[in-house]
Amino acid sequence: MPQRHRAHRRFCLPLLAVTCSLAATGAVAQERSPYYIGVSQAFTHDSNVYRTLDNEVSETISSTGVLVGVDQRFGRQRFFADASAQTNRYNSDDRLNNKSYAATAELDWETIGFLSGVLRFATRNSLADLGTTGGAASVSDQVTEEYNASVRYGLASFLALEAGYAHRRLDYKNPLLSNRNYSQDTVNAGVNWIVGTKLTLGVGARSTKGTTPEFAPTPPRADELKRRDIDFTAAWRPSAFSTVNARISATRETRSLATIGELSETTGTLSWDYAPTSRLNFTTSLSRDTGTETTFLGTAPGGTTALQADRNRISNSLSLDARYTLTGKTSLRANVRQRDGSSSDSTDDTTRGYSLAVSYLPTRTISLSCNVMREQRRLAGATAYNATVTGCSGELTLR
Repeated sequence: MPQRHRAHRRFCLPLLAVTCSLAATGAVAQERSPYYIGVSQAFTHDSNVYRTLDNEVSETISSTGVLVGVDQRFGRQRFFADASAQTNRYNSDDRLNNKSYAATAELDWETIGFLSGVLRFATRNSLADLGTTGGAASVSDQVTEEYNASVRYGLASFLALEAGYAHRRLDYKNPLLSNRNYSQDTVNAGVNWIVGTKLTLGVGARSTKGTTPEFAPTPPRADELKRRDIDFTAAWRPSAFSTVNARISATRETRSLATIGELSETTGTLSWDYAPTSRLNFTTSLSRDTGTETTFLGTAPGGTTALQADRNRISNSLSLDARYTLTGKTSLRANVRQRDGSSSDSTDDTTRGYSLAVSYLPTRTISLSCNVMREQRRLAGATAYNATVTGCSGELTLR
C-alpha cells in the first residue's frame, strides 16, 4: 500500500472513532445547542480532472474534514458563524493534493428605533479550476475573501435609506497565475419605497474601484478599474408561494490599460423563487454582468467545482434549481445552468452544466448525500472539454 494511503488511513480511523464516541454522548442531550461541531468524509470521481479535450485523465478524490459553527440570538441581534476544513487526497497525482477551507461570519443587528444592518465576512481556499488555469501546468490554490457592511434607516413605515460597503479579493498562490489576482472595493447608497404589502421599489448608485496588480508582467503594470452603476431594484411577492427580485443597472466601466477599453452596458439580475407545494421549490436566476462581478457569484451546486474566475467582458447566465422533499428524511435536488461569455476580442465562451443530488438524514446528527454533475465548455466554436463528476459524502454533526 502506498505511503500516502497508509497515512490517510491512520488519520481517518481515529477521527471516525472519536466522532462515534461523541455521537453516543450527544444523543442524551435534550436541548438544541446554538453551537455545533462535526466531521465529514467524501469520495469523488472526476472523469476529466485536468479539463482537457484530449487525453482525459480520471481521478478519485478522498476529502476528510471537520466543521464547527454557532447560530446564536441575543436580544434583537443574531450572530452566525460557520467554518470547515478538508484535506483532499488524489489517488494518482500527488501534485493535486491540497488542503481547503471555508469560513463565514455574520452579525444581523438592529436598534429599538428604525436602524438596522448586517456585517458579514466570508473566505474560501480551494484548488483552482483547472479548466481555466491551464490544467496540470498551472496547479494552484485559490483564495477568495469578501467583507460586507450594510446599514438601513427607516424614515417612515414605507420609506428607507440604505448604504453599504464591500471588499472582494481573488488571489492565486501559483506565481504563474499572478496576472489573475484581483481586488475591488464598492460603496453604494440608495432609497427603498414600500408600495403596499407586496411590492418594494428602489433606486441607488454604486461606485467600484478595482485593481489587477500584475496584469502586464513585463514591464510590471497594474490594470485599474473604475465602474459606476445606477441601480433600479424591485422585490415583488405576488403570493405566499412566489417571490421575484430584480435589478437593472446602467453600467459604465473603464480600465487604465487601453487594450481592455471601455464598457457601457445594461446589466442586471432577475430571480424567481416559487414553491407550489410544501415539498417542491423552484428557483430561477438570470444574470447579465461583467466578469469582475460574476467571478464572485459562487460555486456550482453541490460544491463539486471550484470558483471559476470569469475573464469575459460580459457574461449572461441562466440557472434553474429544483428541490423536492420525498419524505421527512429524503430530498432531491436538480440543477441546469448555462453561462455565455464574450471577451474583449469577441471570443465566445459557453459553459453548460447539469447536476442531480439526493440527500438522506437517517438521524438528527447524520446526513448522507450523493450527486452527479455533467459539465461542458465550448470556446470559440470548439469543445474545450467535457467532464462528469460523481460523489458521495457523509457528515456527522453534534449540537
